[in-house]
Amino acid sequence: WRVSLAAWLLPLLATIVGGGLFYLFFPQSFDSNLGQVRKMFAPIPALAAQPWLAFLIFFVQTMFMTMIINAIASIGEEFGWRAYLLQKLMVLFAGADGGIVGAKAHPNTGARKAALLVGLIWGVWHYPLFFLGSALTFPFVLIYVVYTCSASVLLSWVALRSGSVWPASIAHAMLNGTSMFPTLLANATANPLLGPGPTGLVGMLGYVILALVLLFNPKAFAGGKEKDGRIAENRAVVGV
Repeated sequence: WRVSLAAWLLPLLATIVGGGLFYLFFPQSFDSNLGQVRKMFAPIPALAAQPWLAFLIFFVQTMFMTMIINAIASIGEEFGWRAYLLQKLMVLFAGADGGIVGAKAHPNTGARKAALLVGLIWGVWHYPLFFLGSALTFPFVLIYVVYTCSASVLLSWVALRSGSVWPASIAHAMLNGTSMFPTLLANATANPLLGPGPTGLVGMLGYVILALVLLFNPKAFAGGKEKDGRIAENRAVVGV
């Protein structure tokens, strides 16, 4: 349950850190009147008149009800990324004999490499969505893969630590859902290439910091279901 709790809360923490840093660097982009929230709740005048209350309601809804719906919707994608591709790449990086992954002082280095490569592929996989009728600029597609690589480290970690795809689905749901929180606090001066959402260079810093902590912690990927740092090609590390 602790891994599932981490999967639920760490994306929120990363989003808050990134969004907080963005508004610290660019305070002029913060909209204390919550114009975007007022617009979103315009069909409900009573809430539109109290945007901070509306934001709180949206926050609670996202953290609980929306998370459940998004986690179920994300399960298919996570079966592909974490339950299949991650494990195949771990075997590849382990070598043909499927032996010990990584050096003794840095166990399961293969899992780290696999998590980053899955993140790169995951990011590129979204490219058609950006180029079809999108106003996004070319630098964004390069910045985006930094975000997906960082997020992939977190999702891969919870999947391997738990031995289940469900915590990864929870984390996936939360990184999608919580990304709206800082953007709803922004005004028109905010540059999306920088933030405040986690796909901006500054907004993603929470995920980058979290990924670096996991990547450089020699015990992070050597626990859970893979304490001995070994994987076998014919055995699933991550299942249901």
